[in-house]
Amino acid sequence: MTKRRVQFSKYNPTGNMTVLVHSEHNRTEYAEIANQMMQTSHVCCEQVGFIESVRFENCQNFKLVMSGNEFCGNATISFLHYLNEQHLIKATEQLNALKQHTLQIQVSGRSDLVDCKVHNDGYYEVSMPQPQCVDQVQLTLRNQSITATRINYESYLHYVIPIDHTSQELQQEIEQFVRTTQWEQSLKTIGIMLFNRKEQYLSPLIYLPEVQSIIWENSCGSGTASIGIFEAYHTKRASESLVVHQPGGHIIVSTNFGGNNYHTTIKGKVTSVATGTAYIE
Repeated sequence: MTKRRVQFSKYNPTGNMTVLVHSEHNRTEYAEIANQMMQTSHVCCEQVGFIESVRFENCQNFKLVMSGNEFCGNATISFLHYLNEQHLIKATEQLNALKQHTLQIQVSGRSDLVDCKVHNDGYYEVSMPQPQCVDQVQLTLRNQSITATRINYESYLHYVIPIDHTSQELQQEIEQFVRTTQWEQSLKTIGIMLFNRKEQYLSPLIYLPEVQSIIWENSCGSGTASIGIFEAYHTKRASESLVVHQPGGHIIVSTNFGGNNYHTTIKGKVTSVATGTAYIE
């Protein structure tokens, strides 16, 4: 059987190892390619995105599609880094008063164009999805009722659970919870965000129902945005440049809100790790 060749680049946005595929493939192959590349015996990463367009002309936009058709903040940051490294945004960028390069890109899991900034200090900034609903709910874990803040987005759902410390037992209970719960088919991603408010430390779990993937991520961009919303919801205050620490480093979130409308952006850095050809069975 002939192996398929996949051209890719691997990036490190705050420890959330991300592979972007820049060769063309049928969308029906995305999940299979991603599942192999994510394995520790293969390229090894936490998520895979597919670059479908690097053009910005004739009403086309730079376009990234994730393997589970979800939205991912860190993959979006990695895509900005790819475009920047390849000098693909120089001809289309706008230079604002702060000398930040601004652009819009298209990313799976979102019906709107994503506003982005490339900062001169190496940070990339991404405008995150607005939640459709934020409320308090009770979850049953370890036969106990736990209060969580539920944040519903267009294509994904997050629960933020305040904790004093995490444990392997708690992580196993959460994994069991996401596996056994019947989720709405419209949800591309389920996130459980264990958050220590005192330490401003986030331990994020991401579950992709479409590819049956459960990962305790080293960092999570969309989860960081949810922490910004969580803080605004509970304190009734906006926040500027809140540093959220995570296993792989930190991501910065800024949150503004009025009424029930929340607007968040995240800022993070990314480094290039590898580029080359992968072989898929």
